[in-house]
Amino acid sequence: MTLEEWVDFWFQPDPIRGDGVPAYFRRGRNRDSYVMARHNDEGAYELGNISIKTQVENCRERKPSPNRFSATAKRRVLIQCAWTPRPVRTPLGSFKSVTAAAKAHDRTCDEIRRQILKGTPGFQYVEAWEALVGVEHSQSAGSDQAGASVVAQTLQGGL
Repeated sequence: MTLEEWVDFWFQPDPIRGDGVPAYFRRGRNRDSYVMARHNDEGAYELGNISIKTQVENCRERKPSPNRFSATAKRRVLIQCAWTPRPVRTPLGSFKSVTAAAKAHDRTCDEIRRQILKGTPGFQYVEAWEALVGVEHSQSAGSDQAGASVVAQTLQGGL
């Protein structure tokens, strides 16, 4: 597109409002501002393949990306994670939550959390991969290599 074609394109009378004001003066980044949009978001920006649209119209025509989650899906996952108890491992075994571990040890939740945060041997939060594949505390060596091998075995149907 040449400069002359660009100027002619933008200084034509406003095709959306039809009030005679050149579209150039309504360009911008706001939702109701005008943009130069390609038809179906394909091809080059050239005469015959472009039109003037608002930001909102142009975004509505966008092709959905297969790798993109909707805002609702992201929010749903965050809410589920926020209310999901964090698994804990203690000398008495693995528990789905600090509350369950506290009941088994006949202690308060704060006491169990303090033991975990102080690094008392035998008290720890379960790693995400361990909770995912259901590894027991006797199976885990506590290293990333052990975790990787357990995950690989689980995916292959070994555990």
